[in-house]
Amino acid sequence: MLGAFLEVMDLQTAANTIYTLADIRGFNDRKPILQIMYPYAILAGVFAMFMFFDESVLPMMSDFLEGDWLPLWMKTVKTVFLLLLVLLTAAGLVLWTGIQGQMLHSACLGTAFVRQRHSLYLAACIRSLLEQELSTAALLTALEKLPGPKVFVQQVKAMKRTALQGGSWVQILGSAPWIDPVLVKHVETGLETGKVCSLLKIYENRTKRLQTEKVRQVVRTLTGISYGSVGVLAVIVYQVLLAPMNMLSAM
Repeated sequence: MLGAFLEVMDLQTAANTIYTLADIRGFNDRKPILQIMYPYAILAGVFAMFMFFDESVLPMMSDFLEGDWLPLWMKTVKTVFLLLLVLLTAAGLVLWTGIQGQMLHSACLGTAFVRQRHSLYLAACIRSLLEQELSTAALLTALEKLPGPKVFVQQVKAMKRTALQGGSWVQILGSAPWIDPVLVKHVETGLETGKVCSLLKIYENRTKRLQTEKVRQVVRTLTGISYGSVGVLAVIVYQVLLAPMNMLSAM
């Protein structure tokens, strides 16, 4: 990456650009999955406790729970949590695969969330090169030399094909697969006002903020569900421990 940037900018600018892109790559790759892991781990732990009580504790207390609603409720709750964990695991794998950008499949790259993350990296690369006042051909050549996931490689290839066909900058950027249409709109506005780099920077900051807010919303929701599941587990444990006392008091 350093060699590609040194061809079009000085060493200090190249170093700062690499730092910026590395920060964006880190923002894209790590934060969503790591933040979601905490509430997911709580849900998995609660499900393990449900399994333990259903398979080990309830059979030993079957005499005390005869005719009680608790075993049926336990099985229902366990089934619901199993489905929830399966859905969360599948969604997490799809999200992780999409963010990594190494599998070019619409199921992984179709969501706006994933497209925004890949468009964020592309926008930062384009802005860094545009600030050096490169021509369109030189900019696309420099983009080809930059590292990135397969999504980025395919985006640059599509952009270069459109450029060779004489397309405008809006057409060039719009031809990139899995592109965020908001990014295209920012570039179009930037071309009209002569402030493309400023509009790209605004897009980067806006996208980072929106992505962070989305992740926080998901984490808050999952955390609420996970804490609620702990409460459900506490109620079940209490009912199980209370069953022998209820039988004794009824005798």
